[in-house]
Amino acid sequence: MTLWQRLIRSSKALSLTVGAVVSQLPGITYFYALIPPYFGAFHLLATGGTLAIFLYAYLRASGTRTLVRGGITWVGLSIVLAIIFTPLLSAWTVPPPDGWPQNCKFQIGFGMSKFSLTDPAIQKAKEFKIDNPSDLMLAFGAFDDAKLSRVWKQWTIVVAGMTLVVVFVASYVCWVLGIAYLAKSLGREGGS
Repeated sequence: MTLWQRLIRSSKALSLTVGAVVSQLPGITYFYALIPPYFGAFHLLATGGTLAIFLYAYLRASGTRTLVRGGITWVGLSIVLAIIFTPLLSAWTVPPPDGWPQNCKFQIGFGMSKFSLTDPAIQKAKEFKIDNPSDLMLAFGAFDDAKLSRVWKQWTIVVAGMTLVVVFVASYVCWVLGIAYLAKSLGREGGS
């Protein structure tokens, strides 16, 4: 094989790989829009972590068929985790009231579950027939991270928050790994 043929083969593989990586951008916007309140480190994961996952996939020796099957499996698992994550994020976080910056969320416990609420919160919810977390937070003036424990038991806030982070990170890692495997398989096919 001449140098020119190797350059053409490499450039085809590279262009297919770059195309696959760029196709990941719409998926990344999903993750950027739904970062859990307790996970400020997402930007590190989205840069260095993504690169590490891509390198892992690229250094792993597998046949094209195995890469495609693995890529589809990982992307599918990511979608399942995202389907689980989205309603949990909605149930276990509260957006700020009108007039506040809308890009923040407050991490709460497990919604209106009695085991998660403090005794005063249970009483106030019963007395004023409050049936949603946002109204309960308003009743306690708890739109401040330091005051959330007036409404929810602290351990439930932490467990709900950590559960969101784990499901979110797992979904993101599966997404990137799947895209990386698919990109590698395209690069391999494009180079043949």
